[in-house]
Amino acid sequence: MKSINIIFLISFILLTGCEHKHDIVIDQKVDPTCTQDGLSEGKHCKTCNKVLVEQTILPMLNHSLSDWIIDADSTKNTIGSKHRYCFNCNETMETDVIPKKQNENEIWDDDVLYNLELVNGKVECTNYDFVVCLTKDPLKDFKVLNLTDIQLEKWETSSGHYVFDNFASTVDYLIKESLPDLITISGDQGYGEKESIIAISALIDSYNIPWAPVFGNHDNECRDLSLKEQIYEYSKYQNCLMKMGPNNIGLSYAGNILYGTYIINIVEVDNDSFNVVRSLYMINGGDNQDYDTEGVQVLNTGDYERNSEEQIGFYAWGNKSANKYKKDENVKNTIIQHMPITAYNVAFSEAFNTSINMYQLDELYEECNKVTLEQSYLPETWNEGYKDSFGVNHDGIYGPPVLDDVFERFVALGNLDSFIVGHDHLNNFCIKYNNVYLTYGLKTGIGCYYEEKLNGGTLLTYNSENDVSIRHIYKN
Repeated sequence: MKSINIIFLISFILLTGCEHKHDIVIDQKVDPTCTQDGLSEGKHCKTCNKVLVEQTILPMLNHSLSDWIIDADSTKNTIGSKHRYCFNCNETMETDVIPKKQNENEIWDDDVLYNLELVNGKVECTNYDFVVCLTKDPLKDFKVLNLTDIQLEKWETSSGHYVFDNFASTVDYLIKESLPDLITISGDQGYGEKESIIAISALIDSYNIPWAPVFGNHDNECRDLSLKEQIYEYSKYQNCLMKMGPNNIGLSYAGNILYGTYIINIVEVDNDSFNVVRSLYMINGGDNQDYDTEGVQVLNTGDYERNSEEQIGFYAWGNKSANKYKKDENVKNTIIQHMPITAYNVAFSEAFNTSINMYQLDELYEECNKVTLEQSYLPETWNEGYKDSFGVNHDGIYGPPVLDDVFERFVALGNLDSFIVGHDHLNNFCIKYNNVYLTYGLKTGIGCYYEEKLNGGTLLTYNSENDVSIRHIYKN
């Protein structure tokens, strides 16, 4: 009997590895959370520490997110902030900005002029959201740096991509060279893609300078975002002045409201009084439309839109409103849009020293491309009366293909002295025509197509008399 017990004990030891009866301890279950894994219940021997039931890892839980909580609401002039937290761990999981408030249903009323008031030392429009005011020191020049045709594709938007890096270094150079009070962009930032808007906006906004884009024909393509959605993206950046604008501003040929048309007033403040000294009309010029060109001489082979009747009326209304606050003279005006108007064709034809007329498209294109950038600054390149002109026409002028009277109508409404466009990347000529500087902004960066020497921006300087001077800043 004794030998049997010995055999049993030896067998027990061999099977269990232990000479005693286990004193079992429960290893408590640890519930998983959204910040760490948990453990299942286990067992081990208190005496020999042998694991009897192994604990297994229970995977971490997903966060349970709250609704967005507003920390600071936005206004029409300031962005707001919001956050979401996890119900389980109470940690903040996401933060985001709240775009500046935009009024999608605003209209301009020809019988109700805009009203400006001095509020806490700043001039504000009290009855229309799409009228913005910036203050100018009466003793200093006010400088506007215009960029154009950045044209970033979504896959070109990351730091390290040569197109984005060229754009970024160009903008940095231009800002350091010009020290502007305002940056404008005369269209074709991209193609209506969110990634492009974010990349461009984040870079420019980081300089803490007010900036204001308009839409070009490629922005109007709206590949990913509608015009309204694009404006809301821009509205997430504190220094961006872009407004939704009135919704009775006309329709593009595709039937879209031409959102993104707004006014920037430059004002001078003197204690409790102020004056508007200049207005910048930021105009969405649309995209394409059909023209009946049968039997008609054409200015180009394109089909780009002309300004709508509503946009011309908007200019007249804004001009009338601004002159309520004029100083000594009527308020002077600059129009910034993407597409050239047909007056660019007429002005170039009159100014450029050639016998070829503006309807001889192939011959004129060939003749223009014989002129280098350096030669375009020489008086002999231009006819008498236009000797102060400069810049090249290496692309052809692709606005509306049929001659119209848009320019004459803008001029007749008064006070226009400068018109800035983009669109044709290889053009940067500036011609004073009928006392208005018709100017192609210098292309910024190497997006889409470009000419190596034509990279930079265009500086508009408004002096103490509010006269304008224009020059290009080249970044090679």
